[in-house]
Formats: sequence, C-alpha cells, structure tokens
Amino acid sequence: SKNLSQLMNGDVGFTSTEGEGSEFFLRLGLPWAARAALAGDKCDLDDRAIFQGARILVAEDNSVNQVITRKVLEKLGAQVDVVENGLRVLEAVEKSRYDLILMDCQMPEMDGFEATRRLRALPHAALRSLPVVGFTAGAMQVDQENCLAAGMDDYLSKPAKLESIVKKLGPQLEKRAVKQTA
Repeated sequence: SKNLSQLMNGDVGFTSTEGEGSEFFLRLGLPWAARAALAGDKCDLDDRAIFQGARILVAEDNSVNQVITRKVLEKLGAQVDVVENGLRVLEAVEKSRYDLILMDCQMPEMDGFEATRRLRALPHAALRSLPVVGFTAGAMQVDQENCLAAGMDDYLSKPAKLESIVKKLGPQLEKRAVKQTA
C-alpha cells in the first residue's frame, strides 16, 4: 500500500492512541480535475491538501470578513496575511512570496480591480502571474466579467461557503504549484 500510494504522489499511514483507537489514512496526489470528478459537487478532504502550507494574501477592508476568511483558510492549512486595500496588496507582494491573492473588489484607497491591473503590469514575471481570485458581494454575470477583464483568474461571490472556497481556490493553487515545479 505504501509503495502504491507513493507511486501516485501520495502517502499512507496511521495514528494510534492507546485506549482511544487508531486512525488510518490514504492520500493520493491526483490531479485536481480527477479529484473533482471523483468528488462530484462536494469537496473531499483530499481536495483540501493543496491548501497545506499555501501562502494566501487576503485583501479585504471589512474587519468581520477579514477574521472569517482568515479562519476558514487557516482551517484548510493555509498561511494567511490580510491587508485592507489594493495599495497594501502591492506592498505585500513586493515583500513576501504568495501562492494566491483573494482580492475583494470594492475597497477604499485602491479597489481590487485597479490593484490587479497594476499587479499584472509589474516587471517581475512571478508577480504578474500570481493567481488572483476576485471576492465580491456581486453575484451577477457582469461581476464575473469585470473580475476577468481586470486580469483576475477567477471570481468567488460572498458569502462563500467552505466548499466554494475549495472549488475556486484549489485549482488556482494547483496551477501555481505546477508552474513552480516546472
């Protein structure tokens, strides 16, 4: 079992506590599309593995949304930094490495659309290709179109359930991981 799981970029193992029992696990490193097909519409625990150790920058001006979003992403295993506007996004990406930006679209000083356009114009290729997922209260087709037109890779409407976050951010994190290993 261990050899087979390792051939599929996975792992097998167990934890055991005397008097409480044992837990056995099998993780397979399947491509995102295969995991999504196997899971159907529900997010699987293995879908969450891509979040382990991922560095995510959250751009959000609402303090309640900041706390909730941070907690959800940290529960998935991500390392999260939070900034309150687009200007802070541009400063943060120059100082630290991120795997993804979850970008609120409407913020004071500089909104998410302008921040994304400026990010895409930066001279450093790794910053220009950093995945950006728009995060907005708008749920209309035009909201998605505005996000994509600004250079965002995808769009997520608020309030977002855990399943939606995993389904939208997971593929972007996987694409980033593939690019970094290539």
